[in-house]
Amino acid sequence: MNIAFNSSMPRSGSELLQAILSQHPQIVCSTTSPLLEYFFAAAKNLSTQEASSLENAQELFAGFVKGGLDGYARRSLLMHREKPKAKLYIDKSRGWINYYNSIEAYTGESPPLICMVRDAAEVVASMEKLHLKSNFKADDPMKNVTPAERVDSWLRATPVGLAVRRIVNAIHELNNLEQEGKSRPFFFVRYEDLCNNPEDVLASILKHLKLKSHRFDLDNIEKVPGEEEAAFGSFNGLHAVKQKFEANNAEPKADEILGESLANSVREKCAAYQQAFGYTKQPTE
Repeated sequence: MNIAFNSSMPRSGSELLQAILSQHPQIVCSTTSPLLEYFFAAAKNLSTQEASSLENAQELFAGFVKGGLDGYARRSLLMHREKPKAKLYIDKSRGWINYYNSIEAYTGESPPLICMVRDAAEVVASMEKLHLKSNFKADDPMKNVTPAERVDSWLRATPVGLAVRRIVNAIHELNNLEQEGKSRPFFFVRYEDLCNNPEDVLASILKHLKLKSHRFDLDNIEKVPGEEEAAFGSFNGLHAVKQKFEANNAEPKADEILGESLANSVREKCAAYQQAFGYTKQPTE
């Protein structure tokens, strides 16, 4: 399959990364994609009477999944006729890291996966900043609640809490595989590192994807086209991408936006995640 996944934290620069990588002549990137939803919807039908009646239903479904992913990737590449050298399609969806086991099992392949992460308090602060700028509907449940209540809601479920738990679980699985002498082609990228050292980080990503080096134009970034932001709710600019790369986006803002106490509370509630990516210092003996 000519496919890789971008499965990242919310507000961690995944849309920015897709826009930058799409400059590479060998890469076609998606904006937030429904491909995972297609797989998930199909997988639910394995419990139907028709599927249950087949002795080899799982094997047939594996062929369906592999062919579907491959066909989707190939069609995406073919649609970009301006890129005759394109050979890799990168599909963006937050859930791929959670369903990677299933994709691996059904296809017998291990596609590369990029996961962008960011200090959890900065992720939440970015969401709060967007919330305060957004046009609220009359029935918006987040309209008349306190910042602490909003943060608690985001951490308990979607989008932040679920993403954190999935990534922590993925790291746990990777550690178990490493103990067995196995590995997976996962590449974690800290948003802060991308902002502070974009050339080296992008070069490392291309190496991970086994693609030739490329000089990216960070002063002329274009968002991957084809997305209707209204589909993602009341947030304005949720997937906006600035034309010019700004390194100062990595400067800490959580204490200012959330207040130091609330920002530290977020970090404490996401302690395993924070520690895994070096956002909290290891205690010294």
